[in-house]
Amino acid sequence: MSHFNTCAVCDTAIGHQFLMCPSHWHLVPRQMKSEVYRCWIDLRAVAHLTLGPERQRAQAEYDEMRAAAINAVNERLQAREAYLRQHQAPPERTLPQRTPTTPRKGGHRADHE
Repeated sequence: MSHFNTCAVCDTAIGHQFLMCPSHWHLVPRQMKSEVYRCWIDLRAVAHLTLGPERQRAQAEYDEMRAAAINAVNERLQAREAYLRQHQAPPERTLPQRTPTTPRKGGHRADHE
């Protein structure tokens, strides 16, 4: 049986070993990704310890890096949104509606035959 989590940024279903969906993980700065991985590996190495000081330290370090990665993605998404709002094309001008006019005296050519 597979276990799934949801992305820490959106509601996309992801595997239990992942923090974010690929599109959001791509927004995490490279150095921060390395730190998240390092903390995750450190935490997995002491996972068998039940609440010992090493496990608590590793958990706190991972939680801190996890939060930093989520914040980095949210900041990039907000910056992208602000940029798009600022550089959004102005609404198209609408031409004034023409009012129907009455036909000229004499009407169509067919009327004169």
